[in-house]
Amino acid sequence: MSQPTSTSVAQPSLRVRIQRLAGRFKLDSHHAIERFGVIMAILALTGAIVIGTAGVQAFRHTRVQLGNTAVWTPTFTTSRTHQQGTVDGVYVNRDRTRAMILMHFADDAKISYQASDYTAFLMGSATNLSTVPIDTPGITGSVEMFGSTGYMGVVLDATQPFTSQVLNLTMRARSQLVDSADSDAGSASSDADSESAALQAGDPSFNKFDQWRIYVNPGAGGTRYLSSLDQAQLRPDDIYYQTVLASQEKAAKAALDAQLVKMRADLAQISAANTSLLTTKVDGLFIRPPKVPAIIADDKVTGVSATEANHGNGGASTLRLVTTTTVPGGVRLNWRNGSVQKGYLDQVVPAGQSYVSYLSKLSSASADTNDNDSSAVDQMAWTLSNGTDLTTVANSDGAPAEAAMQPLVTLMNTLNTAYQTYYTDKASYQTDLSMALLTLDVTLRDVATNSTSRTGHGALIL
Repeated sequence: MSQPTSTSVAQPSLRVRIQRLAGRFKLDSHHAIERFGVIMAILALTGAIVIGTAGVQAFRHTRVQLGNTAVWTPTFTTSRTHQQGTVDGVYVNRDRTRAMILMHFADDAKISYQASDYTAFLMGSATNLSTVPIDTPGITGSVEMFGSTGYMGVVLDATQPFTSQVLNLTMRARSQLVDSADSDAGSASSDADSESAALQAGDPSFNKFDQWRIYVNPGAGGTRYLSSLDQAQLRPDDIYYQTVLASQEKAAKAALDAQLVKMRADLAQISAANTSLLTTKVDGLFIRPPKVPAIIADDKVTGVSATEANHGNGGASTLRLVTTTTVPGGVRLNWRNGSVQKGYLDQVVPAGQSYVSYLSKLSSASADTNDNDSSAVDQMAWTLSNGTDLTTVANSDGAPAEAAMQPLVTLMNTLNTAYQTYYTDKASYQTDLSMALLTLDVTLRDVATNSTSRTGHGALIL
């Protein structure tokens, strides 16, 4: 019986199947136009997503930057006399309802130190620097001049915490101490003036008055808390100490402490060299211990440095100079336990004497470079055990004798240099470095006595 035969169906080739699949998804040559449109639509959609995402990120970055940046204009130049200054910061009280913009002029600036000579103008500012209303309600203000330091503060008081908004603060000097024509001729090409001119463009008042403009944000997160702004009645000396002098006092104390470390090393070198006097001999001869001048004879540096204290988990330096003498023009201060606010001058100025006359006498004494104490250290006697002056041997023309005595000559020079170095370092410690603290005290007294304030009508114009 014959078997039925099967009929085989020819399968399409791989090439044909690929062509059919391409046609289904319009990837063949007959759908080139449709495919181009789809690709362009995808690219457009992708671009829109990228641009939109970048825009959102830029907007968020601008908002974050606005919310954190307290000072937008770090420097300024007055429009007519070209006096230059710096914006030091924006400070707030605990409730953030009071803010102070602190700025100072360059040391050589020719300005008035009277607050009554300045007027502040305050406006809201958009990100493109156009003028907008101020968001924070009920703002009043004053202009503060901190003595003759060149520092100025504009205090803003509000009925509620400051909102985060860039404010345009324009200051006008009502008293012009420099001829504007001369100043224009000498400063027209400076970068600071160019920047100032760009900020003030379009405001004719900058040509009429000596003004400068800064941008600040008292409601920003980057403002700094200042406890002295919590006081109902502001004390200029407290504000100035916290914002300016505290850091300077810290640096001055660090310099004094570092000098004590150096002076202790000087005394250690003197001690080691003196020990060598007993062991260094040439043909049985040795150097007799010299008579040390009273100005440095009994000095000691006691305590431990900050580094040593940290190793012992103590942390603070306790170094101090133990001495009964003071170099000409110098002072002995208990500076480690003192402060500018407590006053250093009261430690050293004799009762009944003004600190101005006392400091003048110190300056005159320090300027005398031929004082007896310094000369005594330079002219210490160096005598051998047989009574011979070692300096005559060291300066003799007899080469054999000089060569034979070289170990003693070297020791003499080492010890003599050590004494001279210590005296120089002690003089620096008791004069320049200690005087830095007295100078800060003088400055704070100037601020406490001579600061001026302009309040009420006309001080701040919104």
